[in-house]
Amino acid sequence: MRQRESLIQKFREKKARVAILGMGYEIINLGGHETITINQMIAMLEELTGKKAHLQNHPAHRADILANWADISKAKRLLGWEPQMDLVEGMKHLVDWYRSERDWAKEVATP
Repeated sequence: MRQRESLIQKFREKKARVAILGMGYEIINLGGHETITINQMIAMLEELTGKKAHLQNHPAHRADILANWADISKAKRLLGWEPQMDLVEGMKHLVDWYRSERDWAKEVATP
């Protein structure tokens, strides 16, 4: 079943690349219908990983955004794309992926 899901995902990714290349340069938002604060996302990651985040709170920067909603109507129209899972399931996949790829992913430098 996992191999089949992987093949389906690769097909979708290829279809998206072909569609994007065929239309030239476009900005396309991908996302879901959920909105979440950064603190809620951190709490979700803590629960999924079983590890406590070490946080440092600073005053908000004037360029910080307070909320974000992805308008995916263009992705639906041009690519036939719609979210396949909710945020919690997606975060579980992210954590699982990182754990399976940790040997090289931990070496990626992040500022």
